[in-house]
Amino acid sequence: MTPAFTEVSAYVRMVEASAAQAFVNGGQRPFTAPCDHPAIDISMRPERNTVESCSVRVTALDHIELAAKISNGWLIVSDSQGTRRVKAAEFPDLRP
Repeated sequence: MTPAFTEVSAYVRMVEASAAQAFVNGGQRPFTAPCDHPAIDISMRPERNTVESCSVRVTALDHIELAAKISNGWLIVSDSQGTRRVKAAEFPDLRP
């Protein structure tokens, strides 16, 4: 793993943890939101690459999906299969 991917992975984990907390605080109602939504309180942003867009969908505490576009051209998906780079055809539309 490269330092840039490690940094992006840490950002993804922070968003997922905060989204899980927002899900609990919201009465465990499913939601889809941009990763910078006020209910998703994150204090860290990647330094090596800018997050161009990011959305997260929470339907249960064990079912969190995230899709992010990174400034270096990476498309990042995180779900039950882990965090990984994907091709455009595999990139989900998680817009709210």
